[in-house]
Amino acid sequence: MGKKFITIEGIDGVGKTSLGKRLAQFLDAEFIQTPYFADHAKDDYEDKFTYYLSDLKKIQPLLNEKLLNKSIVCDRYLHSTVAYQTNLHDVEPLFERYNLLVPDVSILLTIEDNNVRLKRLENRKSEGGIITDLDYESEKLKNINERFKRMSGLYTIDTTNKDIETVWQEMQVIL
Repeated sequence: MGKKFITIEGIDGVGKTSLGKRLAQFLDAEFIQTPYFADHAKDDYEDKFTYYLSDLKKIQPLLNEKLLNKSIVCDRYLHSTVAYQTNLHDVEPLFERYNLLVPDVSILLTIEDNNVRLKRLENRKSEGGIITDLDYESEKLKNINERFKRMSGLYTIDTTNKDIETVWQEMQVIL
C-alpha cells in the first residue's frame, strides 16, 4: 500500500479516535485530528463552517509534507465540517473549490442507538476525555448523522452494538 490519506468521519461516540489510532498504528501512519491549528469554535461563533474550513485550508501544506513519508489517518475532515455546520450533502465539489487534499479513503462510522453512544461517551469521560453540551443534543446529532449518510464518497460502518474488534475487521475489509 502506498502513502494514503484516510479520513474517519462521524459524530462523537462512534469510535473515530479509537479506531483511527489503531488504524494509524497498523499502517505505521501519522494520526491527526482536526481542528488541528484552531480550538473548537465557541457555541456563539457565527460562522463555524468558515472557522473550521480555515483550519482545513491551513493544514494542507502539513498534510502534503507528511504524505511524502507516511500515510495519514485523519479524525474528522471536510465531511464532518460540512455535516456539522451546513445542510449541504454534496461535498465533492468543495475539495476543488477550496483546494483541499482529496482523501484516498473516507470511512463514516455511524451509530443508531443514542443510549449506546452516550454510554461510550461516559466511558470516555471516566478516562479523562471531554464531553460537550452538543453530545447531549440527540435530535441535532441525529440530523447530523443523517446528513453524513446522504454524502457520497464515504464507506459506512454502523458501530451500533458492535465491539471495537468487529468494527476493526469491517474497516480492514474496506482498506
